[in-house]
Amino acid sequence: MIVGVKNRLRLLMGANALVYLGPLLAGMAGFGWAAVPAFAAILIFWLVLLDPRGWRHARRDWINGRAAVQATGRILSQVLLVAILFGIGRGIVGVVGIGLDLPLVQVMALSFFALPLTRLVWRPEQAAERHVAERMVEKLNTLPENSDDAEILAHVVAIRQHVCLDELHAALIRFAAREDARRTVSRALALVGSGGRPAPADA
Repeated sequence: MIVGVKNRLRLLMGANALVYLGPLLAGMAGFGWAAVPAFAAILIFWLVLLDPRGWRHARRDWINGRAAVQATGRILSQVLLVAILFGIGRGIVGVVGIGLDLPLVQVMALSFFALPLTRLVWRPEQAAERHVAERMVEKLNTLPENSDDAEILAHVVAIRQHVCLDELHAALIRFAAREDARRTVSRALALVGSGGRPAPADA
């Protein structure tokens, strides 16, 4: 489970590099500023894939203009970022003196490829569930270390009502490796690993 998470994060970092590499190469290839909106649209769509909830707003927020201001700010920031990458690309060519001979379609395809790659390796709902699991394991860590198995198991069952078993197990493993982790976390991890059966008492 942990290995899978690490691999997904590496692929997500690769998608991150691709989406920003496109406008940089476009600047190095000498394309005009007219291409900036196209790359900005790719970046905005990529951000929506990463965090769709961040772009959803209640109807009242759109009516009072708050949501429109936030969305406009995000869009303008991406346009500015693409323009900066274009400028950096042109600056590199100016310093090195060697430009790139690449078709615009290929450069845009490089950034666009980040969209399906992100969708393949990143599930926003899983990220939200992982956040909930980690937050609830932190609360579990506040239990006294002399808590009995029944009390710890009750907290584990309560957490399971909000997250799947895999996410709970992974969150317990990550938290158990921390220096501030109490013994209750390792005991909860043992309970989850044993299917919720208390460990036998020492003879």
